[in-house]
Amino acid sequence: TTEVQQIPQFEHEELEMPRGVVTEAYSDSDNGLWIGGENGLWLAQPFQRNFQYKQLRNGAKTDNANCYTRFLELKDGRLLTINFYYHQLLVIQGSKTLHTFELPKRAALLYRDRAGQIWVGGGNQLFHFDADKLELRPFPIEAKGWNPPENGYFQEMAEDSRGNFWFGHFNNGALVWQPKQNTWWVPDSTQGFISKHVTSIAADSLRESVYLGTEDFGLFRFEWKSGQFELYQHDPNRPRHSLGAYIVFDVCIDHEGVVWAATDPGGVSRFDPRATEGHQFHNIQAMDGL
Repeated sequence: TTEVQQIPQFEHEELEMPRGVVTEAYSDSDNGLWIGGENGLWLAQPFQRNFQYKQLRNGAKTDNANCYTRFLELKDGRLLTINFYYHQLLVIQGSKTLHTFELPKRAALLYRDRAGQIWVGGGNQLFHFDADKLELRPFPIEAKGWNPPENGYFQEMAEDSRGNFWFGHFNNGALVWQPKQNTWWVPDSTQGFISKHVTSIAADSLRESVYLGTEDFGLFRFEWKSGQFELYQHDPNRPRHSLGAYIVFDVCIDHEGVVWAATDPGGVSRFDPRATEGHQFHNIQAMDGL
């Protein structure tokens, strides 16, 4: 059984959560709650029962969503965040912005791999970030057949069980770097991958598979054993036991290996790869209290 509970609103408006679209929430090592979204960047210090929210930076002036989409905390307590529309990488400590790095075009990618390397994406470019020297170093992409449009950008990445790096691109699909072979791979229809708008990636190390959420086709699953992708989509004849909707905004895998996909407008889809075919999906939707 699945129980959904709503976070209650606070009695006083000044104690309420920020209005508008919230795109990311992050809890740091000091139990501070960071919220990024359409109304800018907010910090809540939960010293009391009700949160006191402090707006740190104004929201976007011309766009209405996805202003701050990623957070990453450094060992010394500094916080990194990405400003999507103003294409910036911010280094924050406490409630002060220490450094701001300009990035090319829209910025949505911020990731730390298993070796501790920090990756940043801006437009169609990738960077390594040196937190000690406060330097951004371009990471060259030498992939044959990789020709993204000018309005594209890297949105997500993940490191799989074999040490390969998967990059999700909005407008040009997926890209894989295999550092052990020092080769690039561009998944395409010959392997069963047809998406151009990848929103999220999650690697299942136990089963050596990778899940890619997309905005145009649904949920893809790649397995190294077969070298092929499998596509999961919404089935109107089985709405409760297929992907909730073809738009997938986010994907994660829990400690039991169960995949959770945030879909629009189909709610949250729970996918259990261990279940028999036809019974792998269970959706949590508005009728369940979501």
